[in-house]
Amino acid sequence: MSSAAAVLHRSRFWEYLLALTLPMVALCLAFAADGIFPFGQTSVCTADMDLQYVGLFGWLARVLHGEGSILYSMASGYGGNMLALVAYYLSSPLSAFLALFDYTQAAEYLSYATIAKIGLAGLAGYVFLRRRYGAGSVSVAFSIAYALGGYSLGQAGNIMWLDGVLMLPLVALGVHELVAHGRCWPLFVSVAVATFANWYTSYIDCLFAVIYFFVCRVECGRRPRDHFWRDGAPFAITMVLGLGASFVVMLPGLLDLTAGVESDLSFFRLLDPRFGVIPWQLPGYLACGSCGGWEGQVPYIATAGLVVVLAIARFVVVDERENARGRKMALGVMVALCLGGVLFINASVVWSAMRYASSFMFRHSYTVTFALVVCGREAWDLLREMEPQRRRHLLACCAL
Repeated sequence: MSSAAAVLHRSRFWEYLLALTLPMVALCLAFAADGIFPFGQTSVCTADMDLQYVGLFGWLARVLHGEGSILYSMASGYGGNMLALVAYYLSSPLSAFLALFDYTQAAEYLSYATIAKIGLAGLAGYVFLRRRYGAGSVSVAFSIAYALGGYSLGQAGNIMWLDGVLMLPLVALGVHELVAHGRCWPLFVSVAVATFANWYTSYIDCLFAVIYFFVCRVECGRRPRDHFWRDGAPFAITMVLGLGASFVVMLPGLLDLTAGVESDLSFFRLLDPRFGVIPWQLPGYLACGSCGGWEGQVPYIATAGLVVVLAIARFVVVDERENARGRKMALGVMVALCLGGVLFINASVVWSAMRYASSFMFRHSYTVTFALVVCGREAWDLLREMEPQRRRHLLACCAL
């Protein structure tokens, strides 16, 4: 084997390639089966994608071809400032590829962008899993399960929300790098890019980052008060700087939100004890993604059966590592806080930037899938150390 081939083999470049391409291939097959462009004449644009996004992306294509201003448009009434709309809908770096399309091809671009973002989510998930738990086909499988989760497909009609799915593994990796190795730049870069791409979903990613920060501290053997400020101060400063680096995009969006339909802070909703999803229906959504109800009320937490079974196993299998109980509790709290935003209305308000989402609820539910992927991947390593017969019995019980 040549030296170049040896380096390629050691780097397992093919795993990166599979994590990127297999979700894209799977989605392309689904598009082909339903005759969706580019494999048919049916448009991927439904609901908000048809009512809002096609026009906005068509306008941006004109701007990128020098036929308009990025700051102002006369398309409605006497015209209006477009910066807030750009910040909320159009600031994803992938939007630059609109320069390759005519303004009449906005719908076609949205099909390609959906496929690309789900593929990149798989790649981001693999980068996280590889760095945290090591390379291998199992990390590829879990990254694909994350990318093709119910949220990615069910909420693809709001394409800008897919930027949150894409960036969450990288933000979580940045948190781990800071806590475990003292490196701040991965968190800074990931938060800055996530906020620039879409400030709304970056709020969700950053909120999860706060939760995952405490999980990482427990995994690294930190006691509750052990060197907290040595970790906490760099974490807080890095998060603030990452948000500040994209403030030119975030500020117009925030100002526009305060003047919009969902402009009022929903503090009174924090006292609302009602269920967002009836608890005994939750497993149905986890398994198949639909238990009735209209589209805007479906939590979209379905993911691969392998992930679900192994995530359950993580809390059943005996962990003989140091601080095993603390690790299990930290992961349990992480999953519970993510699921809490699905189960309870008041918790969902916290995840929705302190606004009550009157439609397309549970906008954070991709964090549930990611939390289950983390738990399941940890369980895989623990199960490999068990005796085969005992492992089979345990997995059978978890599957039931």
